[in-house]
Formats: sequence, C-alpha cells, structure tokens
Amino acid sequence: MIHQPIETLDRVSFYGAINDSDGFHFYFSTPLGYVEIIGDESYIYQLQFNDNIVLEGKVTLNRFPLWMSPLFHQLNKYFKGEEILFSLPLLTKGTKYQMEVWQQMRLIPYGRTMTYGELASCLGYENGARAIGSAANKNPLPILIPCHRVIGGTGKMVGFGAGLEKKSALLKLEHAILL
Repeated sequence: MIHQPIETLDRVSFYGAINDSDGFHFYFSTPLGYVEIIGDESYIYQLQFNDNIVLEGKVTLNRFPLWMSPLFHQLNKYFKGEEILFSLPLLTKGTKYQMEVWQQMRLIPYGRTMTYGELASCLGYENGARAIGSAANKNPLPILIPCHRVIGGTGKMVGFGAGLEKKSALLKLEHAILL
C-alpha cells in the first residue's frame, strides 16, 4: 500500500524515508513512477525507479542529510520540464572506465542526445560503443547522470535500465533533439 504524499510540489511528491545500515532511503513519486534515492549524510549514491514501494506506517526521521532539500527541489524543476544542471553531491563506485563514462555523460547538455559511438569517440575509444553501453547499464544514478541521453547509432532508443518507455519519456520531457 502506498501512503499519501507527505509534501507535494507540483510534479514530485515526497512519500517518506527510512534510515538503515545502507544509509538514508528517500521515496518520491514522479510523473514516471516511484523513485528511491539512497545516500548517506554527505552523498547520494543510488537512484532507482521502483514501482513497488511499500511504506509501512508513518515514516519519520529526526534528521535529514543536507542534500535532501536541494535534491527535492532540483527533481521538481526537472520534472516540470525546466532545464537544469544537477548540482548535488554524488558518490559513484565503479571501475575507472565506468567512472570516466559517467563523467562524460554528465557533460551531455539537457535536451541533447549523443550516440554510444560518439561518446566512445569523445573518450578516445573509437570502437567502444558496446563498452559504453555496458557502463551506461551500470549507472547507479540515472537522471542525475543522464545516461538516457545516449542513444543508438541509428538514432534509435536502445538500452535503459528502467525501460525504453521511461527513457523515451525523459527525452520527451527535455524536448530532446534526436539524431
């Protein structure tokens, strides 16, 4: 059972939070479904679409990390269709190559797309489109690290951990220029 939102700002609703051994878990309702965001006092380290959120009883915390309010407001702006460059404390863990790919993805402007091959070329890996796809698939922070802006070589939508329907909706929200 999903509980009613605790706070609502136009497009994003905050449903609740828990604090366990993995850190803080925050739950939001967005126009594309429910999102779970995990982090600690200092950093956000995971965002995942989760349409099976169940919150038992009233969830309260006596403290929130400093990034919570900026995250909430930036996600709200994003889902209103406002161009935004997320400025949040992110902590990613991955191979050196994955980190390099995710950093390059953050440079893809709002409303623009790039093919997996183009991204590979930017990083100096001329035949690395598949490896880029593999790194994109391991992205722990979709939306915040915009892997949805990376498309197939023919301009087709391919690959997105949350599904192609959500990828298409994110690009439509951004009025993305497709190749």
